[in-house]
Amino acid sequence: MKIAFITDDTSLKIPPVNTEIGVLSLKEAEIEKIADYEAIILDARKIEEAKIILNSIRQSNIESVALKPVFLYNPGETENIELESLADRKTDLGRIAELVTNAESILKSISTLTEFKTEIFEIAVMLKILRFLYTRERKLTPLILPSSRYGYIYPILSSQFPDTEDFRIFEILSLMEQQGFLLGKFFDRVHLCNKCHSAFLNFREICPSCRSSNLSVENVIHHFPCGYVSPESKFTYGDQLICPKCNKILRHIGMDYEKPSSIFKCHSCQETFQEPLVECFCFHCKTVSPVEQKITRDIKSYELTPTGKNCAIYGIRFSLADFLKDKFDLVEYNDFKRMLTFENERKKRYKRESSIGFFQITNSQEIYMLIGERKNELAMEIARIIKENFRGSDVITALNESTFLILLPETTTENSKIVLGRVKTNIENLLRSNFHIPGKTFVPQISVNIVPVNESSLNNLFPE
Repeated sequence: MKIAFITDDTSLKIPPVNTEIGVLSLKEAEIEKIADYEAIILDARKIEEAKIILNSIRQSNIESVALKPVFLYNPGETENIELESLADRKTDLGRIAELVTNAESILKSISTLTEFKTEIFEIAVMLKILRFLYTRERKLTPLILPSSRYGYIYPILSSQFPDTEDFRIFEILSLMEQQGFLLGKFFDRVHLCNKCHSAFLNFREICPSCRSSNLSVENVIHHFPCGYVSPESKFTYGDQLICPKCNKILRHIGMDYEKPSSIFKCHSCQETFQEPLVECFCFHCKTVSPVEQKITRDIKSYELTPTGKNCAIYGIRFSLADFLKDKFDLVEYNDFKRMLTFENERKKRYKRESSIGFFQITNSQEIYMLIGERKNELAMEIARIIKENFRGSDVITALNESTFLILLPETTTENSKIVLGRVKTNIENLLRSNFHIPGKTFVPQISVNIVPVNESSLNNLFPE
């Protein structure tokens, strides 16, 4: 095995081992050089430098680099939860043989993965996470980090996004859980600013009159013999409690008096009241908002499901057909071909024209990713458009994950083109109105075609 030891400490002596170990300085630790090694030992005594290198490895678009076994050399036991979560384990120079065994196990798991290429960033990130968890037999556990916007991080996911896009971490996790790749388990619940989604909030009591937070609170005393009720300060004389109404000394709580409630006093406007208002102040963006407007988010730990393991090995494929199949009736493709043959014979006998068309969304994978948590809502809208424009006698099947065939009995090609064109326009408008990507214009890529029903319909339907 060929191992790279990334360190600037030239005084370190590597003991003789039956393993080739090359030394790279921190400046030399470029992805192109790292790719030549099967495993990495990273000097983690300089935490920030080590973090930069390890993040660059896990962010790499070269899968063999992103999944590469990385071990932390840190004899001083300086702890950093982010660094340790991104690495495979700690080590020292006396445990090289143990390290090799660990690395071989990871590399063996990596060798079972099928090559899968995608140009969609979100799918690439999901696959990287699934494969990292699968090859390490790990769970995805949130870590407490006060400097994080949310108070928690998932280091392997956080490393894939810039800080300005860290909100996408939860979108990815939610989608992976919805698709059955991950099984989520409740870990904690956080309260977030409704503007910037920061968890760094101050919940403060304020005066209902002037909204100042300069409040004090004291107990209310009820004197049983005379029934007088007033704040405790009105009863206090030195170290005794004396009723200002009847001048009797209050000796025993529960017998002479009780403290049934508390009362607040505002030192800004001198107002007194029993129930203050509560507001949130965000330290991150300085937004002040009513407490009921805060955002609540459940933080979960995750583990791979059997479906997630299968996707880790073979890749992730989203099917628009699966996405829509529960929203309206799709017939099986073989049944569709039999219906087409029957319709062709009927058309010839009765001298009537029928049509067959296809409807294809070529960037369906991108659409599926952008839909995210709104997939059911948009599926209902797409299904509504289709149902409104096609008749009950029209037959629809899915040719593949993004292509649909439609048989329109007793409909001319001219009329069919009008119908299919209307469906195309309505769905394009629906998708454009729902996807707003900062700095990018989203363009639905939808193709349609119509031909008459005959013996060669399926061959003639798809243009060269």
